[in-house]
Amino acid sequence: MKSARFRYNLGLLGLLSLVQIPMLHAGEPEPVEIAPAPISEDSWQFSITPYGWLSGLEGKVGIGGNVADVDMSFGDVLDTLDMALMLSMEARKGRWGFLLDGLWLKLSADASIPAPNIQGAEVDIEELRLAPMVSYRVIEGNTDFDVLFGLQYFSLDTDLAVTNTAGAVATVGRKEDWLDPMIGFRVNHQLAGNWSLLGRADIGGFGAGSDLTWQAFGVVGYSWNECSTAYVGYRHLDIDYNRDGFIYDASTSGPVIGYSYSF
Repeated sequence: MKSARFRYNLGLLGLLSLVQIPMLHAGEPEPVEIAPAPISEDSWQFSITPYGWLSGLEGKVGIGGNVADVDMSFGDVLDTLDMALMLSMEARKGRWGFLLDGLWLKLSADASIPAPNIQGAEVDIEELRLAPMVSYRVIEGNTDFDVLFGLQYFSLDTDLAVTNTAGAVATVGRKEDWLDPMIGFRVNHQLAGNWSLLGRADIGGFGAGSDLTWQAFGVVGYSWNECSTAYVGYRHLDIDYNRDGFIYDASTSGPVIGYSYSF
């Protein structure tokens, strides 16, 4: 029985945003202390962050009794990717903020199913994930602490072509959409000079959509000016969804990189 290899990708994914940053200087950037701005109830602050998630995938994906075990490195995942878009945005006024993290990808991949009568399989996947969240700043200063609450929308459109040992091909398709309530927190700590640390964790689902979903990530940021910051770090996302023969029980994890523009 072959070990299953289900080529799937949550992609070059994740999330990051915020943090204001110092103005670009000619030549070598000088260290600049980024003093925390006082909370203003009148002015809006915005940030937009395109990013990449260099992720692998591990777990189970199944349609109508055909279940594939997934164990893919980032290199395996990248080979199957047709297209991917990832973006995070935030708008903030006073202590309140609104965050939106989005992912869209399309991929085609070979797959294997651990059954004696299955020769091989091919899968086409189109995935959309949107996570709108409201934030409230409990602590403001050199270390900011926000509580988060909101939703995660997940849409997965899958076509699976299975070839048996006699050479016959059967194709099954399934589209699943679900909505998860989410709660969490975020911490942003300003280090000396141009450096900062950002961490976030959230959990949700609770049987309303998925059985359980949770994520955690941490990144280091470096600021060139008050509008530009680069980030690098690590992110882990786990989703457990099982409804009417459709299974998505997988974790995605790996390094994340991004660039944030604030205004």
